[in-house]
Amino acid sequence: MLNELTQLAQEVGTEYMLSDNGLDNEHADKALGLASSTITESLQEQIASGNGQEVMNLLSGQQQVTSGNPIVNSIIGTFAGNIMQKFGIKNQVAQTIAAVVIPMVLQQLISKTNNPNDNSFNLQGILGGLFGNNSQMGGFDIGSLLNMVGGQTNQNQQGGNDMIGGLINTFLGGK
Repeated sequence: MLNELTQLAQEVGTEYMLSDNGLDNEHADKALGLASSTITESLQEQIASGNGQEVMNLLSGQQQVTSGNPIVNSIIGTFAGNIMQKFGIKNQVAQTIAAVVIPMVLQQLISKTNNPNDNSFNLQGILGGLFGNNSQMGGFDIGSLLNMVGGQTNQNQQGGNDMIGGLINTFLGGK
């Protein structure tokens, strides 16, 4: 998943990164790779912290990719810190880069994930990549979980999403 996400980051972020933002061309490319690994690691940390439902809501397009989203804010902050440390750029520049690149990449990822005519990303594959076990967690098929989520969401049953989030967190050893 990381390779595909890195390619997506380069597709959507190259033009911005090559603008006057304090990074040369070589560092811009490396920064986009760092953006994709930061997104992956941050989502894994969110799931491990018991926020599996929020991650699923974000990736399925049920949450906005805005600065008001705590998961997005966390990824932006982590990425800004990573590029400050790695490339020696100032905090303000790093925050600006992160505030543009991370939502741009996430929005494109979510768009591709939820587009039935685009099979480059799918929620099962992404979750499998985040779980690191080919969409299986302890013998539990994430595809079945996603079908349950879809059924609960489509039927708009109260508490269904909380149940699914709890299942994800249980299988990951979270809360």
